[in-house]
Amino acid sequence: MVIYADITLLNNFLMTIAIIWATANIMEMKFSWFRLFLGANIANLYLLAVFFLQQLSFKFFINFTLHILLNIITAILILKVSFPGLTRARFVKTLGNLYLITFIAIGTTLSIFYVYGGSPFNSGILKIIIGLIVLLILGNTGWKILQKYKLPDEFYLPTVIYCQNRGVSLTGLLDTGNSLTDPISNFPVIVVNLADLLPLFPENLQEEIMACENCDLDLVEIFQKYNFANRIRLLPFSDLGEEKGLLLGFRPDCVELSYKDELIRVEQCVVGISRRMLDLDNSYQALIHPKLLNVEQI
Repeated sequence: MVIYADITLLNNFLMTIAIIWATANIMEMKFSWFRLFLGANIANLYLLAVFFLQQLSFKFFINFTLHILLNIITAILILKVSFPGLTRARFVKTLGNLYLITFIAIGTTLSIFYVYGGSPFNSGILKIIIGLIVLLILGNTGWKILQKYKLPDEFYLPTVIYCQNRGVSLTGLLDTGNSLTDPISNFPVIVVNLADLLPLFPENLQEEIMACENCDLDLVEIFQKYNFANRIRLLPFSDLGEEKGLLLGFRPDCVELSYKDELIRVEQCVVGISRRMLDLDNSYQALIHPKLLNVEQI
């Protein structure tokens, strides 16, 4: 069998960079394409080392052990280069996802070939194309798939909303179904129950809000009296209870989210005011837009 080194290394490089990219997407990590390229080149060094080991006459057990150790060391180096500064717990989770994505991509690619009666080892170009498509789909949808199997505690985020030197602490629920954005600024929206937002406002404003009828237009007038006019937003939305409606919102000074032991500070967002209680058990008071977790962390 003839092996073309340049094609083999190119295939390995493309598949590896796609796997690293998919891992970053699923783990919601910011990344540098330059570092991803460096990580993929480490995988090529691993491939060359494997070719070298195959030329040596080691016993099966020794050869197998060396391959396993070399594979683990390579995966660790790839992550160290691609995502520097990860905490130990985050690094271990990323390493597990890297292997999981690799197995899914390889297994899916091989299965597709066998289902259609072909041999994956005789169609190198087709194999890489199918593998890249699988990784593209996995990278874009894997986050939603994994969320279905996460522990519930990972969905609840300590949240603090700040406005005019006041702050209110809430528990937010990471809501993948929340796609609500401000139509003017395109900022993501955090939906919060009105009663839980009252401590943000001056006492006189709180009294008028509590005495207000169930009409957002009345609330707009009240907010305008207290110099909130430049913060007010009207957000079109749809849900099962009201197919076409308007949700009153306002621009806070900032919002702080605690997610995976890290603090995320968000200024470009809108708080949507809901008159309905979001959870009957009051286990959370805010619905967090998933895009808010992709901002720069501090």
